Amino acid sequence: MVATVTLIFTVVSTPFWFFQASVLIFLFYCRYRGVGTYSTTFFLLFTMLSIIDSISQITTFLGMRIHAFFDFVHPFYLSSPVYSSVLYLCSAYFLYTQCILHLFIAINRIWNVYSILHSPSYKFVYLGNVIITLSPCFAVLLLIPRFFYVAMYFKNADGSLSLKYTDTMIQRYQSTVATSLIFVTAVPTFIIQLITVKKYQTFFEGHQVSMSKKHLQEYRLLCQAMVVIVVQLIFCAMQCTVYISTVTNNLALFTLIIGYYPYFGDFLNLTGPVALIVVSRKFRTDYTHKFT
Repeated sequence: MVATVTLIFTVVSTPFWFFQASVLIFLFYCRYRGVGTYSTTFFLLFTMLSIIDSISQITTFLGMRIHAFFDFVHPFYLSSPVYSSVLYLCSAYFLYTQCILHLFIAINRIWNVYSILHSPSYKFVYLGNVIITLSPCFAVLLLIPRFFYVAMYFKNADGSLSLKYTDTMIQRYQSTVATSLIFVTAVPTFIIQLITVKKYQTFFEGHQVSMSKKHLQEYRLLCQAMVVIVVQLIFCAMQCTVYISTVTNNLALFTLIIGYYPYFGDFLNLTGPVALIVVSRKFRTDYTHKFT
């Protein structure tokens, strides 16, 4: 049963992964050719996020999918602490970086509408570019305590495998950090985006004559970010359940939630490009024109 469900989700999600790869190729091409629309800070952040999402999907496949399909790999997974520990670290790194980039995108959206009304300071622009450049390094700081502990796969009652640290303290640290980071980034991100929507609405109401296609495009990009953050909030609820099961040492609840974890991860990893092509007519037109 587990293998069947996993196979279905893999078959369904794989085309979206290839679609995400094609969107990345399109964005890389546009940046290489210097297409102004796709050389903005938003699309830089979106490209970074899509790269992280794509690699995270591969990590999910290696860490949670292969052993569901093939029982003969179980001995390797159960006896390879280095492999399992590295996979656990990588999955955490990608999740933490995703959360940080979602927050940065929200800040970028509210900064954009602010820039329409006020001339941005060069110092803030420079500082923002530096922070964006360093953003892939932030998650490493949270992972340092986990470098010294071993994560191992264990066999569940139904024969499936789950991954967990052998040390209870570091497993609680892992669950606490993951839950806290998702929460402290997802909630402010959602609030910032609601404020940004209100600012855009106020701007459009007060500047109906001067409203341009560029402003509408920026607003649609905000809508894309809103769709993604809703998925992140759902994932946050899932992570909170993982935290509760870890703190209460409820192995049955932990095993149940971890079984569903990769499926929610699929939505988090693959929603961005789909939402972008749905809400942005300009991106949809440019993308389809390039690949048709």
